[in-house]
Amino acid sequence: IQHNGVVCIDIDEKQNTHIEDLADLKKYIGCIPWVAYCGHSAGGIGYLLFVSIAYSDKHREHYQAIIEDLRKVNINADTSCSNPSRFRFLRPDMHPYYNESAEVYTRLAEIKPVNIRTEDIDIADAVNVGICVALIRSKNINIAESNEDWFSVGCSLAVSLGEQGRKFFHMISSVSDKYE
Repeated sequence: IQHNGVVCIDIDEKQNTHIEDLADLKKYIGCIPWVAYCGHSAGGIGYLLFVSIAYSDKHREHYQAIIEDLRKVNINADTSCSNPSRFRFLRPDMHPYYNESAEVYTRLAEIKPVNIRTEDIDIADAVNVGICVALIRSKNINIAESNEDWFSVGCSLAVSLGEQGRKFFHMISSVSDKYE
């Protein structure tokens, strides 16, 4: 499997409540020279963008840079859609924006590595997290319904507890109907 050299960006209404008419967004997207395609997202309430990138081996860095550049023009993309192997469906759009002459996107964001703890974990930290997780499960509280929240919880547990955070992450995740 090889990267196709295209980054897909989701722009949803829920992250862009400041935009009065999301339908106008397609007009503004047409002013961005590196957007090759803009059409309805699979759910039909947002938009899907295709951006050709210069370095397919730097997908993550390009993705983050695109997110940053969109924020500069007050467009908030769904940051939980960064996985290049994620399934992508196209919804029919009677009036998509298509730019055959779109510029290849070259900017790369600096991605700071996450330091996972490898030294001995403070037992008090693990006990406190365990108490919180037990409460979450006993009360059936879903603290990570969105993919973004779920990912953040997993990263927080990994950074603070290392490999020991994995069992807590599964316990927290199991409260969601999405958990398999």
